[in-house]
Amino acid sequence: MEGSEISIYYDPMICKLVTYGRDRQSAMDTMITALDSYVIKGVTHNIPLLRDILTEERFVRGDISTNFLPEVFPDGFKGKQLNIRQSQELTALACAVYLKDQQRSRTFINQKRIPLVASSKNTWSLNTLINKVRFHAQVTKIQDGYKVVIAGDVFEVKGNLSFTSPLMDLTLNGEQRLLQINQRHGGGKYDLRFHGTVYPVKVLDDLAFELSQYMLEKKVVDTSTLVMAPMPGMLRGVNVAAGDMVAEHQEVCVLEAMKMQNSLVSAKVGKVKKVYFKTGETVNEGDIIVELE
Repeated sequence: MEGSEISIYYDPMICKLVTYGRDRQSAMDTMITALDSYVIKGVTHNIPLLRDILTEERFVRGDISTNFLPEVFPDGFKGKQLNIRQSQELTALACAVYLKDQQRSRTFINQKRIPLVASSKNTWSLNTLINKVRFHAQVTKIQDGYKVVIAGDVFEVKGNLSFTSPLMDLTLNGEQRLLQINQRHGGGKYDLRFHGTVYPVKVLDDLAFELSQYMLEKKVVDTSTLVMAPMPGMLRGVNVAAGDMVAEHQEVCVLEAMKMQNSLVSAKVGKVKKVYFKTGETVNEGDIIVELE
């Protein structure tokens, strides 16, 4: 129920999903649609991983084992890696969302005192940034949607572009695409869930994009001197004390969570400045356990 806390003493399971079909592929297709339709906010979950597994070549052909995850994702799962076509599809969808958002922001509901002049503009030149990669798009308003041209490829986005529901059921060149708006930051910035993974997307017109080149990026905070809890759990062991020297990737503590013991290591060589928790104490996600000088 709302307000409840999933403690370290229970499995953090949200639900189980079971699908069926006339064959394995149709059952997987149904499961992909179901995973794309889940709307879960406020807690982290593994839908991006599950969704990506269902489209992974080895899994599709049934070549699986208990070593599947470390073999397919040797460096860990870092979200779905979009190819050029998929990035263009996300660009087309993002442009449609942006233009619908712009139209919505200019609309006055139940306001008759201020006369509104309908905009006659029906073409736009937009720039979309996905993972710092720029995609330029020419967009034209069409019946029930938008036509987006990216590097010569044409995409027609149609459907209910409504911000009242977190899930948008759209079509892209006649094929269904489920899109979720996880966050609207303003200024053309959105966090969009596409193919299960959330992507930070920025949409700018040509003038705004040109001016953005003069904007300094916010510096990333250095957390290499901190060993933080990646999830809630109980400390089963703290192996260092203030004043100790540690090597890079040296184990400094062991955190028990999700029925597993997780070894937490230092990111660099240094001297321990302070230890904030003792063995047997519980920690929350993001708590600083050990700090280096």
